[in-house]
Amino acid sequence: MGLAGVHAPARPQVGRDRQHRTYTRRCMMPVTLINVFSVPAAKEAEFVQWWKDVKEHITKQEGFIRGTFHKSLKPDSRFNYINVAIWDNETLYWKAYEKSVTPMKEKLGQLGVEMTPALYHVAFEY
Repeated sequence: MGLAGVHAPARPQVGRDRQHRTYTRRCMMPVTLINVFSVPAAKEAEFVQWWKDVKEHITKQEGFIRGTFHKSLKPDSRFNYINVAIWDNETLYWKAYEKSVTPMKEKLGQLGVEMTPALYHVAFEY
């Protein structure tokens, strides 16, 4: 008697399972947003005031832990402002990002500000 139509159970795909577990773990670890800004000198005061207003919204988002806003000591630095924010995890960061990205990009465009954001996790401490 043949076994036509009977399939063996699927073998676990170890590589994929490991990648999924790693991704899931990564999504649940704290992440650091480092967002660098190139702000035209003539727009710095307006940018800083706008950022203070934006901060009020950001700090109320689920998953936000804390943040710092930095200004370069050198006036001719390409990136004259840097925002560093710690989030509970990557998933909550992206949820907050989706809520604020469109109006944020519009305002930055009006100010002529270049923004370069990236998410990081701690590789090691020293």
